[in-house]
Amino acid sequence: MTANRTRVRRPSLLGRVALVVACACAVPAAVALAEPARLEQDEAAAQQRIEDTARAYDDATRRVEELQRQIDESAAHIDAINSRLPDVRKSAAEGLRGQYRLQEGSLDLMGMILDADSLGDFIESMAYVSSITSHNAAKVRELVDLTHEMEATRQELEDQRAEASQRQKDARDALDQAVTARKELQRQVEEQQAREAAEARAAIEKASAAAARQQTFTNASGAATTIEIPRDEPAPSPDAQGNGDAQKPKVPGGSDAADVSWPADKAAFVDQWTARIDAFLAGSPLAGHGRTFAEAAWDNGVDPRISPAISNTESTKGRYCFRPHNAWGWGSSSWPDWDTAIRAHVRGIARGYGGYLTLDFARKYCPPTYQSWYATTLWSMQQI
Repeated sequence: MTANRTRVRRPSLLGRVALVVACACAVPAAVALAEPARLEQDEAAAQQRIEDTARAYDDATRRVEELQRQIDESAAHIDAINSRLPDVRKSAAEGLRGQYRLQEGSLDLMGMILDADSLGDFIESMAYVSSITSHNAAKVRELVDLTHEMEATRQELEDQRAEASQRQKDARDALDQAVTARKELQRQVEEQQAREAAEARAAIEKASAAAARQQTFTNASGAATTIEIPRDEPAPSPDAQGNGDAQKPKVPGGSDAADVSWPADKAAFVDQWTARIDAFLAGSPLAGHGRTFAEAAWDNGVDPRISPAISNTESTKGRYCFRPHNAWGWGSSSWPDWDTAIRAHVRGIARGYGGYLTLDFARKYCPPTYQSWYATTLWSMQQI
């Protein structure tokens, strides 16, 4: 069956749990349904906040880079002006001295008229004096203009630096908000995974039994896929103080939202996961696209392992796509290139499936054989 990529209401498991509790406690149905609906709204709001803060961070970062280029250009321009100033000052000083000498040695207008042998001589003398005066004035004016230009450039540079500083602060604030939003969504997913732990164990056991019998299952693309069973990782024991993350139950098979950390540095996150995803995809049609997967995961607050893992479950890492550049058995979509396809898939699973591997995710993505799909995708995530 082909997976539906439109937004699906979630979490259905929480809905069933709420209804069971409502029946057991004789709580009115309206009250029983209120909590799952609120959780859905909270998760949707968290996802929207992740996307908004990611865009704000990227916009602010681009603006800082643009301003830095302008600052560099302004600084270079000031250096060029400073390199010219000594010669221009010297030239202006010579112009002032020449003008002074001209004025000291020249006759007044009446004297020039009386001294001239003819009208032509008078006009020629006037033209000469005017030319010398204009030349000297131009030297002085060049110095004045260059000085004004340098002062204006210096002021512009200071304004640019102040704006860049504010933009850097805005970028840092946006990044902090993005990390906070990711951690909040991650916390919600961890709670869901903890609730699903027993059912996840049963799903993996059922997939193991199916693997022993037939070795394959039908994936979301409708193709036969070999069942892979994830390694089992027991829940960690409490730490010395009996508290902290060591007490947090791990989902059977080792899938845990807490396996992904969100540092306060997008570049560090992208670099870390680019290398791991590229290693997983080596030799496949998707090889070399680890950075796109990592960037898309950051932008949408998604577990960076999940989209590459699904590509292995659905198309052996892009080798057997049922639509052009659709390595995920996702809807009936096709794309012109891998980067466009990757970003669309990661954005789609963030908005419609939750962005972290849970049984609820698997039920929506591949309903008929979700246990085997869950186990096989989880196995792939463990390889990354």
